[in-house]
Parts: sequence; structure tokens; C-alpha cells
Amino acid sequence: MGVIRNLREPILLRVICIISIIIGLFLCYSYDKKYFGIILLIVSLGVLISTSVTTGIEIFPEKNLYRKISSFFGIQSGTWNKIPESDYLSVLKSKQSKQFVGSGPLLTNDTFLINSFKEDRKPYTIYQTDDKSEAIETAKKIALILKISVLDTTEKEQKWLT
Repeated sequence: MGVIRNLREPILLRVICIISIIIGLFLCYSYDKKYFGIILLIVSLGVLISTSVTTGIEIFPEKNLYRKISSFFGIQSGTWNKIPESDYLSVLKSKQSKQFVGSGPLLTNDTFLINSFKEDRKPYTIYQTDDKSEAIETAKKIALILKISVLDTTEKEQKWLT
């Protein structure tokens, strides 16, 4: 079956950045718009570099292994872990809060967790993402490999997906 990879790549944003870099280079050679071109070039390069860091999950079904991967300009890293024995998977909606400065604003966003459950009902988090559809699709792929069901608990009414 091979390795199954789920890596979120912001391709459209990268294309827009590359176009902005080209426009910025042309504006740098323009006499009256030179400073605007330099600013556009710096911002576009910054966004391009920041979108080059992506995260995802990779599954190796033949050996029953998975890893959470981080990718920087296509170079992937992460440690392989054994897929835990499970009775079912659950997709859970959770809140994640971040505070950048001690007295600064508290930023809260929704995050979706894929948890593996065994008969002892202790959750083991396999994957985390900010996109609900990505979490559900990833859980379905893992469940297909493990031949188990997925419980969607992201809404008030829970439902079995597979």
C-alpha cells in the first residue's frame, strides 16, 4: 500500500507570493516606485518563507507506524511511532488559546483532535489540525487502515462515520 501522507501545502498563497516577488523586483527598478517595490519584496519573501513550514501526518500501514511531520521547503522530519491498538477513533472539537504577551490579548481558535480510544477509554491524540474537513478525512484514512470506526464529536449530536 505504501506510505500515506497528509500534508497541508498552501500552494495558492505561494503562487501569489512568487508573483508579488516578481512585481516587487520590477518595481525596484522603477524610479518613482522603488520604495514600494522594496516593501512588497520584503513582505512577499517573508510570507513565502513562513508558508514553507508545513505540518501533517504520515502513515506506514505495512509496519503499523505513523509520524507527525514538519516540512520546511520539502525537507520532512518527524519520529515514527507505533499506531496504538484502538477500538475506535474520535474527531473532537476543542478550543486552543494563545497569549503572546503577558498582559496582551488572549487569542482563541477552534482546533480538531483525532484521538484513539481503547477499552480503558483513555484517549491518545494522534493528530491535531485547525481544519474540520481535514481532521475527518485523516481520521477516515487511519480508520480504513486499522479497520475500525470513527466517531464524529465535533457537533452536539455525535455520529459514527465508518
